[in-house]
Amino acid sequence: MDLDRLYRPRSIASLGLWRIRNWSFKAYGVHHDPRAARMFTAQRLEAARIHAGAQLELAEMLGDHDATGYLILHQATDELWHLQHWWTQANMVAGITSIFTNENVFERCSEPYIACVWEMMIMAHERAAWIETMLGPNPDVKNYLAKQLPDGLY
Repeated sequence: MDLDRLYRPRSIASLGLWRIRNWSFKAYGVHHDPRAARMFTAQRLEAARIHAGAQLELAEMLGDHDATGYLILHQATDELWHLQHWWTQANMVAGITSIFTNENVFERCSEPYIACVWEMMIMAHERAAWIETMLGPNPDVKNYLAKQLPDGLY
């Protein structure tokens, strides 16, 4: 039996609010070991922050954004993934998927990956939070940033 075909809940936990330049990102950790979503080394977290900052050039070039989004750092069984999403054009999400390399840095993926089933749980939460807080008569970025997916197994 192909073990990749068996769904097993993974641990998802907040990694806090990351402020990078004038941007705010809700950061999440996902780990294949259900007990370990917060178990990223300081070196890997710093590499993730540096990489996130470097990707802002593209986000700023595209423009029409609220300088707001979310990041996912996912320790899968075989790779460490970095997904960076930001809100643009009021109701669109843009994103970059990257992978950790042997050189201890993240590199953008050339493959057209969007997300895996565990990352999509976070994306669904972020979509609902965006609709509730930003697509009504009184958009409220602080309220959006406060709406975090609760830590747990998903």
